[in-house]
Amino acid sequence: TGGSQWVDFAIVEGTQVENNVLGRWDTTIIPDGQYTLAMAVWGHNDSANYVTFVTHLTVNNAQPVPSPTSEEEQPTPEPMPTAEAGPTPTPVSIEQPATLTPRPSPTPEGEGVEQVSTPSAADEERFNMPFSANELRGAFFNGVLITSMLFLLWGLYMLAKASIRWYLRQSKRFPWQ
Repeated sequence: TGGSQWVDFAIVEGTQVENNVLGRWDTTIIPDGQYTLAMAVWGHNDSANYVTFVTHLTVNNAQPVPSPTSEEEQPTPEPMPTAEAGPTPTPVSIEQPATLTPRPSPTPEGEGVEQVSTPSAADEERFNMPFSANELRGAFFNGVLITSMLFLLWGLYMLAKASIRWYLRQSKRFPWQ
């Protein structure tokens, strides 16, 4: 837009970044205010560029202002009068009946420990989708075929209905035939 100023602050070239930081923006070198952040992505052999905008991004680098401290002396609080000593209450003890605490039973050596294998690149190559594309394609075409047959049957029903109605009207109009 007119009056806009665009500055590159992070350029990542030739390196794929996955679930990590693309770049850091040092906002201390710009004045406080509202900004629009744009991220543009170009593919290696792709002429199309993809742009995403974050609007109304507020930069506020101002340091908090310390609250003023009062130079006046605070009055020293007067001691509160103590209550006169009277009879002290007797503490009451409540005893709970003992209950059995369940303890874990010992496990024989070698049992109870599960071996967890970490996935490797070979495991990812063997990853199977819960459905195959051929099955999905076949199901789609079966659905199209069934829908087409239903429309054809509906059309034949409407044609038969119209033919019967026409025949009945003709037979009422000319009963001598």
